[in-house]
Amino acid sequence: MNTKFSLGLLSIAICLAGCASHPVSQLHVVSNYFTTGENVVKGVRTPATAFTSKDVVVYVVDLQWDNANEGFGGHNITFNWYNGTKLVSTFHHGVSFDESPVELPNLKPASSLGAGHFKVELLIDKTLIASKEFDINQ
Repeated sequence: MNTKFSLGLLSIAICLAGCASHPVSQLHVVSNYFTTGENVVKGVRTPATAFTSKDVVVYVVDLQWDNANEGFGGHNITFNWYNGTKLVSTFHHGVSFDESPVELPNLKPASSLGAGHFKVELLIDKTLIASKEFDINQ
């Protein structure tokens, strides 16, 4: 067998073994909250449940898994934003869970959502992990 080919197969095997994903049922939500973009810039974690149209709404989910010394692998995350029961925005992204705990933020300008009662869901590999509700007042 060709040496370069053998090394290539070995590299792929090592990556597959080290990059293996764990089932999302092994993830634990440490916290999930809303805050403002202004708070994020200041580096403070002040929770909020009501916003004005001038705010940036930031949804943060902190996750951990049992063996913090090993990575949790790659997973697909989805944030779904709802106005009442109507889906108004979706964000998909692939994430490598290298260290525990992990912070997953997602944000929307409140002005892009309008006034009303909203809910955001975090799904990982199509499994609901966390959700929270908030209001935007004009």
